[in-house]
Amino acid sequence: MSEQNPLVSVIIPVYNTNISLLSKSLKSVFEQTYSDCEYIIVDDGSRSEVADFLDSLQNGSRIKVIHQENAGVSVARNTGLSYVKGKYFCFFDADDYSSPDFVERLLNAAEANESDLCIAEFALISDTDNSEIAHARNKYECTVMVDDENRQALLQQTFHYVSGALSLTEEPYNCLTNDLWLQGKVWGKLYRTDVYGDLTFVKGIRVSEDALFSIDVLKKCKNVSFVKDTCYYYYVNSGSATRSDTSFKGCDILFVSMKQKLTDHMDIFYGMYSALMFGCIKGTVANKGIFKGYRLIKDFCLLPEIKKINNELSMMGVAHSQEKRTRMCLKNKWFLAITIITYLNILKEKIK
Repeated sequence: MSEQNPLVSVIIPVYNTNISLLSKSLKSVFEQTYSDCEYIIVDDGSRSEVADFLDSLQNGSRIKVIHQENAGVSVARNTGLSYVKGKYFCFFDADDYSSPDFVERLLNAAEANESDLCIAEFALISDTDNSEIAHARNKYECTVMVDDENRQALLQQTFHYVSGALSLTEEPYNCLTNDLWLQGKVWGKLYRTDVYGDLTFVKGIRVSEDALFSIDVLKKCKNVSFVKDTCYYYYVNSGSATRSDTSFKGCDILFVSMKQKLTDHMDIFYGMYSALMFGCIKGTVANKGIFKGYRLIKDFCLLPEIKKINNELSMMGVAHSQEKRTRMCLKNKWFLAITIITYLNILKEKIK
């Protein structure tokens, strides 16, 4: 690392990733055009074949491999954060890849604009044929100074998909939040360590753990840069924990933590809660069927913390019929009704 070039720490949690996918991902990371990086690979209790492959990559201080017992991606990322030495850090998932200039472009934006957070474009890649499913583009290469008004707009768009106005520091000076990528994921971003290095991921959560981290980031950020024409490619794995999950395990921790973090933004919390609950209900009914699904939904909603959230749900300002239906059923304890409606919608999708 030269005096002019700040060190960037790249955190890569790994758990039993297919070796060919892992090799492709790590090749993408190691061959970045910006060379002053350290790579922190956290093996979260993978089988010996994967662990041995990772050990073969160790290269002094540049590539560090840490082995730990399986504890989940949140703990693995926390372990990685504890080893960070760089001025900046970023996260890569072990089966994803990026443009070769991903780190360089985001770092240049951070240094030029004194930004503590930089965000690239991203694409979703199918695991069946490696085709591009979707591409989220930043319409402008721009910087946002995060005052209270801009912070509210960023939080709304990130967690409730509401388009608000943002004030920029350069032309076009104003834009809509849906002109920029603001998804609440931790990958595809560069973080300044002295601002975010003390943040940690909440343990015990199986899905949307990065949403909580992203809330903390957006509550602390002061200057955010968006970068065009460089990309993070997210590999949509149909066998991932998010897509194969058939229960609400850990979701009570998720929702209680999210509510605490968004105490001053309850409209955003209710929107995000409704969307995540709908996803959990749909996944449970699709995988468990209507009868067992109903029992799981009812049992979860009768947990004291979740029951309290449902009772407090506001019906004000609900923009979408699906969200309104979800909130109404949860608030009124119409668990059988939402189970049946969800089941019929799943059948309708299959017929189409």
